[in-house]
Amino acid sequence: MKSNHKPTILRQRGIFRGDFEGRTEFIARVRACQAKARELYPDFKLADEELPIVFVWSGRVAGMAKRRKEVYNLEFNIEAIHRDRTEMLENTIPHEMAHIVDMYLHGGKSSHGPRWQSIIRALGGSPQRTHDIPLTKARRSRKYLYEASCGSTVEVGPRHHKSVQRGGTLVVKKTGGKVTRTCFTGRIVLK
Repeated sequence: MKSNHKPTILRQRGIFRGDFEGRTEFIARVRACQAKARELYPDFKLADEELPIVFVWSGRVAGMAKRRKEVYNLEFNIEAIHRDRTEMLENTIPHEMAHIVDMYLHGGKSSHGPRWQSIIRALGGSPQRTHDIPLTKARRSRKYLYEASCGSTVEVGPRHHKSVQRGGTLVVKKTGGKVTRTCFTGRIVLK
């Protein structure tokens, strides 16, 4: 089913829209894997135009298959492509395409269960769930610095910071010192 409208991209932030070395080859491999899936699974009728390929800047995930209602997307991390092109071409592409096929054929979420494993093997990939490509975290965590009643400096994450600012109290395990709203130093550290 071909259409003239632009496909919906489910991700809104962190999209890499530029060019990079090997982009054309990468997209061709994704489309070849999609064509193979259509040959192997006749009920899988998702056309190339209906499956946008999105490249993202960073994050710990090498690739991700997404579905919202009848909209499907494939996301690939360009840092992972640069660091280990072979792994991405040989395993990540079939891994994510197997999720798309599974979601399309079975109308829902896709896990790494026997049904998905059968699909990925048919597409020529490995059913291994994770990669070992060293990637940069997409987000830096924010820590709020408090001076506890015992005198020690305590780093508190956003959830506990919010609780303390609403009147809650934290106790330092080692010293028994208390952390309250008035203990906040006003300093925030990004890690």
